Amino acid sequence: MSHPKKVYLVRHGETMGANAAYVGDPTLTHLGERQASLTAGHLRNLAVTSVSVSPLLRAQQTAAPMTRLLGKAPTTLESITEIELGNYPGDKATGRERPLIEFAAWGGDSGTEFNQRAISGFQRVLDDIRGDDHRDIALVSHGGTINVILDHVAGLAFDGEMRHLLANCSVSTLEVRSDSVSLVDVNFVDHLPEELITPPGENLLPGGPSR
Repeated sequence: MSHPKKVYLVRHGETMGANAAYVGDPTLTHLGERQASLTAGHLRNLAVTSVSVSPLLRAQQTAAPMTRLLGKAPTTLESITEIELGNYPGDKATGRERPLIEFAAWGGDSGTEFNQRAISGFQRVLDDIRGDDHRDIALVSHGGTINVILDHVAGLAFDGEMRHLLANCSVSTLEVRSDSVSLVDVNFVDHLPEELITPPGENLLPGGPSR
């Protein structure tokens, strides 16, 4: 691998019910669809050559404009889906005051297992990008998953904290070399006009949780 490559971590667009609770597998709002379209154009300008995406509907819908521009089907990775909340009260899992990434007590995912799953999915993406088939990859996923990946790249042990503020359709950039991965940028939203940045003000805060 002679030149560094990029992985662009993209959080999905705004979803129905995002201000109240996540129930089931919500679809994008019309605003979320506009966010996804603008993000697709941004990633095309960055010369992204392939897309890996979570199987959840909101991520698939966010990736759709990108794959249309590429003329190439995405790779769906079960391992980069969002953590399962079980029967945890949805209204307590939204906004900036979030619980730890640990929902086994409510019939959802264990934080440790979720962390291992997300890192496994990320490793698959790294294996792809270090091969001959791809140059730069967009990974379309979720706030919890991207937080796990960012902490992993930073060398932080998993503790369940959501350290990184991630707006809808924000792009966080990693540089990949043959023997290392480094963080370039987190929560880039300059491709979105201010009225399309959700939740409002997410581009102004230094850190915090996001789903």
